[in-house]
Amino acid sequence: DVYDRPQARGLDLIGDLKRLVRHRAVLPPVLIVLLFQFSPGLSTPMQFYLSNTLHAPDTVYGAFNGIVSASFIPAFLAYSVLCRIFSLRTLLWIGAIASIPQMVPLAFIRTGEQALFFAVPMGLMGGLLTCAIADLAMRSCPDGLQGSLMMLVEGMGLLSLRASDAFGSAVYDADPNHGFLYCVIATTLVYSLVLPTLLLIPREVIAWKERDKATA
Repeated sequence: DVYDRPQARGLDLIGDLKRLVRHRAVLPPVLIVLLFQFSPGLSTPMQFYLSNTLHAPDTVYGAFNGIVSASFIPAFLAYSVLCRIFSLRTLLWIGAIASIPQMVPLAFIRTGEQALFFAVPMGLMGGLLTCAIADLAMRSCPDGLQGSLMMLVEGMGLLSLRASDAFGSAVYDADPNHGFLYCVIATTLVYSLVLPTLLLIPREVIAWKERDKATA
């Protein structure tokens, strides 16, 4: 019944946008997704590294992305259980800490087969935070604007991903011998910035478990 509440009705487009921007809980999930999606070690730089430096078959890059995506699924399923046991605050901190070294294995790959092997732990390390960000966004939204905030979070995430691709391509092109390593380091440093961003989240948004909401 969230869209039937008085707070969610009676405003025009401009009024809704103002209400969304002024809602202080909106800022943290947007910042977190901007940081978490900034991964210059993936996409084009990795494709260049696999093809030009490691001379791996072109199919390896596609298989790597597929394995990473599939490896998110166990973490998603685990989150559906963990969110009823632990508060969102706990899950955000665990997910953020686990995601910091997510791209580090890429610095040690020397063959295409190694890239495929490391794809599994990389997906597992990033899956928990991915769910926690979506959970945070849904909890942080003012009444009636859930769809607007989720589109904002998703859109900012895609912009960050494409910006990181352009940045990583420029770094790789500037130094083909070490550029990919620099991209991995940059990704790890940016991911570490998620931790202080968690301190911006209002306590009342993340203090409870999903089970608490169901009971209420």
